[in-house]
Amino acid sequence: MQELVINVKKSVSMIVRGRFKSKTALLVVHVDGETLEQVFVFKYLGYHFIDQLSLAKSADMQSQKVSACYFSVLQKLADLRSDCPLKVAEQMFQATVASVADYGSEIYGVSKSVDQFQIRFFRQLLGLRRSTPVDTMYILVGYLPLHFRHIYLQLNFVAEILERPKDSLLRQALVTAVETAKKRKTAWFWNFLSPSMDS
Repeated sequence: MQELVINVKKSVSMIVRGRFKSKTALLVVHVDGETLEQVFVFKYLGYHFIDQLSLAKSADMQSQKVSACYFSVLQKLADLRSDCPLKVAEQMFQATVASVADYGSEIYGVSKSVDQFQIRFFRQLLGLRRSTPVDTMYILVGYLPLHFRHIYLQLNFVAEILERPKDSLLRQALVTAVETAKKRKTAWFWNFLSPSMDS
C-alpha cells in the first residue's frame, strides 16, 4: 500500500461551513512541523472554491474573462475597420468570447448574464438600434442565446455520468449533489434525474 505524500508548500487548509454566514474558526494544521496556511478560497483545476463549497466564485471569475475577451474582439474589429467580413467577425466571436463563456459551464451552472455580450456584439456588428427586440436579432443572425448552449452542455455532462456504473465516483458525486439540492428544495431537475440514477 502506497503512502500519501503531501507537498506542504502547495497545501492549504480550509474549514467548510454551511450555507449561512457564520464566524469561521481558525484551524491550525501542522504537517511535518510545517503550518498549513488557512484559506477561505482556493483554486483547483481552474475552478475557484469558497468555504461554502460554492462555485459562484468560479462563475464570477469566468464572467470577467468573458468580458475581457469581448472588449479584445471589439478592439481587433476596430483595427480591421470595415475590411472584416461579417462571417469572419462572427467566427472571431465564437472562437474567443463564446468558447471562454462555455468553459466550465457544465460544472458551475448556467448564467443568462453571458447573453449580454452576444446581444451587444451583434447589435454593434449589424448596426441595430437598442429598441430592436432581442428575439428579432437572434432570428437575423441565426444564433441561439449562449446560455441555451450551456444548458445543452450540462445535460450532456449529466447524461455521460448516468452512463457510468453505479459505483463510479462521478455518479456517486452526482447522486450526493442532487440529494443535497433536493433537501434545499433547489433541485428542479430531480423529477427526471431520479429514475435515471436508480437504473
